[in-house]
Amino acid sequence: MKRLLGLIFFAFLLALLAACQQIDPDSHYGRMRQAGKMVVGTSADYPPFESLDSAGNFTGFDIALIREIGRRLKLDVEIQDRPFDSLIDAVAAGEVDLAISAFNYSEERDATVDFTDPYYSARDAILIVEGSPLMFNGPTDLAAYRVGVQRGTTQDGWIAENLVSSGSMSPDNVAGFERLDDAVSALQAGEVDAVLMESVVALSLIDELGGLRIGYEGAVSSGPINIVVPEGDAELTEVLNETIAKLEEEGFIDRLIIDYMQ
Repeated sequence: MKRLLGLIFFAFLLALLAACQQIDPDSHYGRMRQAGKMVVGTSADYPPFESLDSAGNFTGFDIALIREIGRRLKLDVEIQDRPFDSLIDAVAAGEVDLAISAFNYSEERDATVDFTDPYYSARDAILIVEGSPLMFNGPTDLAAYRVGVQRGTTQDGWIAENLVSSGSMSPDNVAGFERLDDAVSALQAGEVDAVLMESVVALSLIDELGGLRIGYEGAVSSGPINIVVPEGDAELTEVLNETIAKLEEEGFIDRLIIDYMQ
């Protein structure tokens, strides 16, 4: 019996050693493991995905998700708040290990970074002030108004490609903001007529601020949301994808959706 237990323990050690040997210590993920942490970029102005609470602590759907991923990987999570339009470059330059900030895939982004499998799928909304007489049958109706948008987002790209480049909208009618809350402040001040953003974010802002409503909701530029990783980093991408799949299978992500999106 002792011999059998010894063989089982020896086989377990071999399996454990084999698993450890699969991680290249000189790879990006290997260096993360040696450091014992992952440095994560985000733009904490996008509730309910990521924001700062009254005490200045990071909170939100993405924050809870990446912290759980770090816990599963036995890595501390260091979160850095950066402007959204700087995050892709920060990942590409190695200033952060990865970025999570409600990122949608786009070919332009894919030219410099890679993406994990999606963990959520989003829709878009046109946010306007309560009592506004504006009517939107679709997103192309934005061409007739002054529109605020967060720079570097897929909504920003959609307006540029589908409205400005086509000539249906004057570029002077597009106001780009580094932070989404600045765009919403401009809306409240009457400096823009509408702001294009993800719908769950719009609903969160309506609940938080009041005096706002959704003028249109639908699939515009958003869709599956992914974590951004360095280009060609297959090892880190695989580790994250495996962890995301486990969290989905266990119902953890569904519980986050209930906690933060409903």
